[in-house]
Amino acid sequence: MLITIFDKSFIHAISIEEAAVFDMHFMSNITPLFFVEVLGDLEKVDVTETAKRAALVKSLAAKTPDFHSYPNVYHMDLMLYELLGGLVEMRGRPHVGGGKRIKNDQGLGTIYSESPEMKAANRWHNGHFEEQEYVLAKAWREMLAANPAVMAKLMKGSAGRFSFRDYAAIKAKADEFIDKGSRLPMLYTALEFARVPSELCPVILSRWKNSGGPLLREYAPYTAFCLSVDLFRELAMGSGHMSWEKSSNYVDLSYLYYLPFCQVFISTDKIHRHTVPLFMDAARQAFVWGPDLRAELASLVAEYMAAPDIEEVGLLGVSGRKLFDADSFIGKLYGRLHPGKIMGNRDASKSLSPEAEAKLVAEMKRRMEGGSPPPGTDLSQEDQMVGVKRMVSARKGKFAVLPKRVVEAEKKKIDAA
Repeated sequence: MLITIFDKSFIHAISIEEAAVFDMHFMSNITPLFFVEVLGDLEKVDVTETAKRAALVKSLAAKTPDFHSYPNVYHMDLMLYELLGGLVEMRGRPHVGGGKRIKNDQGLGTIYSESPEMKAANRWHNGHFEEQEYVLAKAWREMLAANPAVMAKLMKGSAGRFSFRDYAAIKAKADEFIDKGSRLPMLYTALEFARVPSELCPVILSRWKNSGGPLLREYAPYTAFCLSVDLFRELAMGSGHMSWEKSSNYVDLSYLYYLPFCQVFISTDKIHRHTVPLFMDAARQAFVWGPDLRAELASLVAEYMAAPDIEEVGLLGVSGRKLFDADSFIGKLYGRLHPGKIMGNRDASKSLSPEAEAKLVAEMKRRMEGGSPPPGTDLSQEDQMVGVKRMVSARKGKFAVLPKRVVEAEKKKIDAA
């Protein structure tokens, strides 16, 4: 599967059935910015009725991927971790928080519980909103719209003194500021930009000096990447290529902080269409225009709905036997990012016998319920298993997502409890 990041505009534009199909064929990195955008609907000034605001959020929550979704750690936390010496890999994979190390007869493992954000999305799906979420929605948007003085310091003045022919020239200038600036002042800029607590700054400075005082891009590449996004935004707005007044521009550009953690970015927003590719590695990543993908999803919805066994094996089973033609939209996208490989046909529709399936499920649960590693365990050892606990919807729109036998088995367990 390809690992994607999408913004609210894409989820808003597709139907719940198209969203369900998308969830079957793509892994989703759910960024904090997506939740910020969804929460933003709770305080829209052009929607006066609370019930209408809640209905907007409920609709989006229902379409948010849950089967193959992985909420990413907040970018500010990742920057602090990196500046303190941690490794933030930028290889197209999400950074998921909240993992708990366990030990069983297979060795060490990590189990990830459902994130607070996904728990909130499940509440929103059911129409339940906590008062603090209305407050949080406004606070998040105000924070992202802030114009930090650190940018003016870095540029030694206002961004308004610059003029550029296009976004590519703006990106080049942002990188120039970071890569050609004095090294120590640039590190101080990074500390201020990442809002590093004052008591930790000496620790980071000492580590940086002991490393030979390298360029920020060498010492903390992810922090440098995020800084380049904010510099780009300031230069674009200061030079008139982007509006200061349009508050959505701040949130839209903030999605770019998470580009290193995906293979595909999907949006129907024109700002993203023009800017995202500038921050991507063209050999490993791709920008997808939402309407193009939606046409493919709509075709798949019609195909899967026509399957005679859709209610029996569910969308999971029907989509699992799909083999994408190399000339199809999704097939071409997969082939470009995984040359020589064809996407699909996991044979998920071939069911095990009830006995074999029960045995497999029991074994998986047993492995995920291992105890904490005993004192003295070398926690640097590689995990022998990784598990993710999550709640998934049994139905999405017209689709039965899970096989009938699975749903009935769960109902029996609930009735027996």
